[in-house]
Amino acid sequence: MMQSFMSGGGAGGGGGGGGIQSSMREAFREVREELDEMEANGEVMDEEARRAFFRERMQEAAQEQMDVARENGAMDEARGIMSEMLGILEQWLSTRTRLHDQLVSDVKVQLTDDQLVAWPAFDRFLTREKTLPRGRLSGENLNLFMVLDDAGLSEEAFEQVEKHFDDYEIRLHDALMARNNYLMSSATQMYKAMRDGDADAARDILERQVRYREAVRNVNDEYRVIFAGAIEDENERQAIDSAILADAYQRIYRQTSAERSFDAAMALEDLSDEQLLAVNDLQVAYMVELAPRNLQLINLLRKSEAIEQVQRGERMVSMMNGDLSRGMPWGGERGDEENKYRESMDRRNEFDQSYVERLKALLTPEQQEALPQSRRSGGWGGWGGGNQMSDERRKEIMDKYDTDKDGELSREERGKMFESFRNGEGGGRGEGGGRGGRGGQ
Repeated sequence: MMQSFMSGGGAGGGGGGGGIQSSMREAFREVREELDEMEANGEVMDEEARRAFFRERMQEAAQEQMDVARENGAMDEARGIMSEMLGILEQWLSTRTRLHDQLVSDVKVQLTDDQLVAWPAFDRFLTREKTLPRGRLSGENLNLFMVLDDAGLSEEAFEQVEKHFDDYEIRLHDALMARNNYLMSSATQMYKAMRDGDADAARDILERQVRYREAVRNVNDEYRVIFAGAIEDENERQAIDSAILADAYQRIYRQTSAERSFDAAMALEDLSDEQLLAVNDLQVAYMVELAPRNLQLINLLRKSEAIEQVQRGERMVSMMNGDLSRGMPWGGERGDEENKYRESMDRRNEFDQSYVERLKALLTPEQQEALPQSRRSGGWGGWGGGNQMSDERRKEIMDKYDTDKDGELSREERGKMFESFRNGEGGGRGEGGGRGGRGGQ
């Protein structure tokens, strides 16, 4: 559909220069060169400013190309193709519904009375297996039955949660059916809005779609609490709650840089008993502080994902009208909630890095070499710093614990440092974090 003006083919091409696709590649190169030149001239921008500058310039370039496509008829050609697709979609939906209903009717005719009694449960199973993976929000495509199967619960704990299975199955099925039915019934309306470039109509449809998606996710969130609350053993209760959260919100619960570093440190064969105790205590302190940060990220992600689903659809629909004022369809401006999520994730990355630095302070330079390399050096999501402790952090450690000022930490001085870290006095928690400042994060 997009080929006529994205690649320069079709009736109008993209302005005679190979289409929007090649023009945007050229614009991308020019913006990068402009940024490099600005930095070479001493104009320093932080990562957020660089993103904003890049986004603005690329949007301007894209809008110029969209104006060309609208003037040379490429947009009209794309809308014509969408009209053809709409007719095919309407015919397919009608045929699909008829075939499905006929198949189910023909199958049920062949069943015995006992099999007919079991049909509703079988139907719920099919719906869950076939349509649950179509979720777009974190936690929407979660199957708690599978998480519980993989959790290795004791027989006693499994019996305690099993009494809630029927209620969960029915609640999830009802939410899935409501979501699936609306997604199917609104498909033609969405195509019409896209064909006509009607972003307002598209927004109404998208917001309703998101509400149905959230309803599925909310069932999973509700029964995470119910299942975990039904388990009497505290360790198993915490384990299943963590397993569900990790499966539902993988963007947040994937292994952090600090967790990788702690795993590598604990695997060192030359750790002294004193080091092992200090590293273990530091890791426990890190996990205690990490948990509430992750829960806050979940709350922010739940809001930002829903907003972004709607905004992405609006941008795509507006593009079909040659309008990029709402942002680029494949990125563009994000809502305030997305910014809050990103900012909170950045703060968690800084918190991670502070613990990596504290961990390095417990290790010799040779042991530090065994820690994993950073995946990025700064920026959004990065934890920077490379493999060695920063000079600034090393100086801070030496100033505080090198009491005889000989440039080295003696055994006694290193022991005091370990004890300080175990007592949470080692610094580096980051602003607003830790036991005393959780409300700030």
